[in-house]
This record gives sequence, structure tokens and C-alpha cells, in this order.
Amino acid sequence: MRRRPAFVLVALCLVATAGCGAAEETTAESAPEPAPVIDLHHVDVAGDYATASDALRQRGREVVDRLLAGDIASVYEQTAPQVKAKITLAEVERSFAEEQAAAPIGPRVEERVIPVGPEQGVYLADHSLAEGRLRFQIGFDPSGLMPLVQPVTPLPPDPRAMQPATTNLRLPFDGLWWAGEAPTPEIGNHHAVASDQRHAFDFLIWRDGSTHRGEGKDNADYWAWGQAVRAPATGTVVAVQDGLIDNRPGATDTAHPAGNHVVIDLGYGEYAVLAHFQNGSLRVVEGDEVTSGQVLGLVGSSGNSSEPHIHFHVQDSPKFQPGGSVGIPVRFDDYEADGTVHAQDTPSGGQFVAPTGPATKDG
Repeated sequence: MRRRPAFVLVALCLVATAGCGAAEETTAESAPEPAPVIDLHHVDVAGDYATASDALRQRGREVVDRLLAGDIASVYEQTAPQVKAKITLAEVERSFAEEQAAAPIGPRVEERVIPVGPEQGVYLADHSLAEGRLRFQIGFDPSGLMPLVQPVTPLPPDPRAMQPATTNLRLPFDGLWWAGEAPTPEIGNHHAVASDQRHAFDFLIWRDGSTHRGEGKDNADYWAWGQAVRAPATGTVVAVQDGLIDNRPGATDTAHPAGNHVVIDLGYGEYAVLAHFQNGSLRVVEGDEVTSGQVLGLVGSSGNSSEPHIHFHVQDSPKFQPGGSVGIPVRFDDYEADGTVHAQDTPSGGQFVAPTGPATKDG
């Protein structure tokens, strides 16, 4: 019997992407200019990020400890109104009691923190449970806690686990960016449940303790907004979507999950997908040949995106069809991660990454 989650999830979620629509042509002449690359280095963010991560970890552990101790009421009291509207305290207490009665909840075996801002972030902790795991996901938001407790469903075998992409790839941006989500670790990577996005990334810019200035009420407040999105390799554009509006921060467009996006045929049966471009910013059309590092468009927040960022993955088909494509592991050339230079490797979630190759020359 499948256990019911102890809380309903209305969680802070960086992004999920799939699907595409009809193309709308744009030109380089009509597209807006990219924002200047932010002069940022790992040493500039390392201290703030460690402090934010430690604080979020402590807060998350405290909430989980209260749940494990049976103090459901105090956690519910701090829960966001939109979550309380979906489930009562009595329902939560009954559900959690059933969870604990079914099998003893064991010690913590893995955890991760995703510190998005001073009052926003996600704490995740897996605890042993019988033969599997129970995941505590605690979202922190100015409106209150957004908790979810549910058993972890193991992912199916990965058919491309030992077959990484043949194409040599560069990071799809210039400057220092934060890998908010990456193929590893699996905990905290919401893409992994989709076969085409199992090896997907969400890249954001994180500085001064947050992904945005001030309260982040407008897209322009976000450091990533308007930055250039660059082709990860030479290839042929096989699909383009533009013309979808950008969401207000915190809102999403689930009817058009990928938002404004580009698909590039890299050869070798490999297709790069870049999603959530700014409306009207695309500089390519279907059939264009692009070179590595070429500007494709600007960072936006269209589609199923709650804040400006770049979604990137490689799959074995040009089509967005649920279950119709398989994601392909990728390795990027010539980049640094948390200050360490890599000739070729795959970033992990939470790392700060930047290209180290020759500076991009536009024009």
C-alpha cells in the first residue's frame, strides 16, 4: 500500500520543463541586447553561501526533529496559509502517525540544502525507512513553511548511465553561475523523475546571499535576468519557441512547460535543450547553424519557471514527448567549479561554475 504524504506539497521549486509549441520567428536585429556579464568569482560568494547553507541546514534539521518527536502542531502552526488550506492539523497528525506505525523511521542518511535567498530555500533530508527511505522536504518562504514528507520512489535504471554525450560542450553562459539543480545529487533534483531530463541542470546567478536584489518582486531584480544564453556547441537549430510572456516571480505557466526555448541538433543523435528564454529575445530560427558560444537569446522566466534561470539538458530526440526521449549525461569542457579548474567534468548541484576557456567574441 502506498503511504500518504504527511503534508501536501506547495513547495519552492526552481523549475520543471517539458513540451514545446509552434515557433515564432525573431531576428537578431529585433532582439534586446544582453545584460553585461557580472564580474563575480567564487571567492566573492563562498563565504556568504557557506553561511546561508549552514543556517538553512540548522533550521531544516530543527523542523524535522520536531516532526520526529511528534510535535506536529508547532510545525503546522508555522506552515504557510496556502498549505493549511489543503490539509487540516488533524489530517496531518493522523497521516504522520500512520507513517510511523507502518515502519520505524531511522536515522538521517543524506541531506541537501538549496539556499535561494535570506527567507527562501529548501532543506531535504532522507531518513532510512524499512528497506527504503523517507524524505523530509521543508520549504522556507516568507509566507511560512512548506513541508512534504513522503517515501522515496527509486528511479528506474538509467539506459544512458555509462554512455555520456559524444559532443564536446561548453557551459551555456559566461561568468560565474550557480548550479541550483544538477544530475547529482539525486536528492533535490526534481528533474530526475522525467526520463528526458534525468541529467538536466538549472543555472542561476547567486550573490550577496540571494538570487535577486531586494525582495525579488520583479524579474529585473534577479541577477540572471537578461544575461546572454550561449550555444553549448556547434549545431543546427531544429526547434524554436518565442512569444510567450515571462512569469512574475513565484508564478509559473504550466500550460507551456518549456516556455520560450531552443533545441539544437548536436549530431551523434544528441539534442541540446535550452529553456525559459525571455520573451522576444531569441536570435535564432529553425534551420540556423550556430557555433559554440553564440548568443541564442536572453535569460527569462517563461514557461514552468518561478524565477529567471537557464534550464539545460541533452536528450536523444528533438521532440518533447513524455516518455519519448531519454536524457543523456553530459560533461562540460574547460570550466571551474567552486574555484577548481576542470578540463572536462560534470558539475554537481550547489556548485558555482564558470567557463575558463577563451573569452567569447560576439558579432
